[in-house]
Amino acid sequence: NSADAQVAVQAIKMAVVQAVGEFNPKAIDLFIAGPAALAVALGHRWNALPTTQLYEFVVGERRYVPTVKLG
Repeated sequence: NSADAQVAVQAIKMAVVQAVGEFNPKAIDLFIAGPAALAVALGHRWNALPTTQLYEFVVGERRYVPTVKLG
């Protein structure tokens, strides 16, 4: 449900914020295995983070391809 998605989004964002604070990267490559709705919800909360490249796993090709860049 949407409440569970928001809890997951908050946990993911907090983990990324902590890592960004520790490592100070110029950019992030983010790989997530989950529903597209989770990625959309994350995008809405991704402000104030470094530029982030998102990837999608293409099952037929068995590889990740870049999809969207945030930032």
